[in-house]
Amino acid sequence: MAEDFEAAVEEGLRLSKRVYFGKDRAVAPPKPLTAMDRATGCSYLPTSPMLYAVVTDPAIVDNPDRPSYQPHVHGRCDPPALIPLQMNGVSLEVDCSLDTAFVTVTGTWRLHCVMSSRSCDCRIGVPMGEQIDGGTNISVKLRWCQKLLYCDGQFTLNIPFNFPEYVAPAAKKISKRETIQLNVNAGSGTEILLKTTSHPLKEQLRQAGKLGFFYDSEVLSWSSSDFVFTYSVSSSHTFGGVLLSPPLVHDVDHRDMFCCYLFPGKQQSRKAFRREVVFAVDISGSMSGKLLEDTKTALFTALAKLDAEDF
Repeated sequence: MAEDFEAAVEEGLRLSKRVYFGKDRAVAPPKPLTAMDRATGCSYLPTSPMLYAVVTDPAIVDNPDRPSYQPHVHGRCDPPALIPLQMNGVSLEVDCSLDTAFVTVTGTWRLHCVMSSRSCDCRIGVPMGEQIDGGTNISVKLRWCQKLLYCDGQFTLNIPFNFPEYVAPAAKKISKRETIQLNVNAGSGTEILLKTTSHPLKEQLRQAGKLGFFYDSEVLSWSSSDFVFTYSVSSSHTFGGVLLSPPLVHDVDHRDMFCCYLFPGKQQSRKAFRREVVFAVDISGSMSGKLLEDTKTALFTALAKLDAEDF
């Protein structure tokens, strides 16, 4: 297993040479390990918390900010290549109690190696000492953000929460507890209407533009379905606002954050302006094959959404 992982990372580092950030050596792609490096014990196994891009199609590898128009690559990576992601920040918190250390690592990585029009899976690698003693309880805390699906005035949240039967503890007396906490902030001056939920939730908070739910229960078996929550925002007119947030205490980036939002409301028949769109397409040799076909598909999709009076 370790050999397969190292081979995938080695292939990922080879693919990362397609990502061009400039002529400065400081931004050059990492060099592969030499035979001498391997002889001294160096390897591609993670020596710290790492995040990898899982690449099956090498053609998607490029600088997302400034495409370098590398030659098209044919074929696929089987097994997938793993490209180590660039890390923008990391924090380490350790609480020692008697003979046990409770470790919390918070990191920020950027998917720097995949063009902005494409996407891929990401894999986490966490080294936890050379080996783990049998019977050890392993605690993991994951934190990420994802977009809500918005369609026909309705928001849908879908989180993977489907656990297979074979992860249930073998001993019947071991407590199995599921906890879900959900907070919704749709902005001031709005009313949130709950539509559907896949798991039983108890309402804890209801304010203008805010809802809070909580679920905590002993279960006979773990959740066998994704957590799905659907709601709508009641408003007959277009409205928007700004959400402000100060930085976290231990955040490496101490700048404040803000988010501007705009809801279209229910007056879908009213049109505020006529859209004038100009499409520019690169048809050079570097865009041949699948890239050009994907561009055509995107153009047809965009044109289908225009009205007759648009041009």
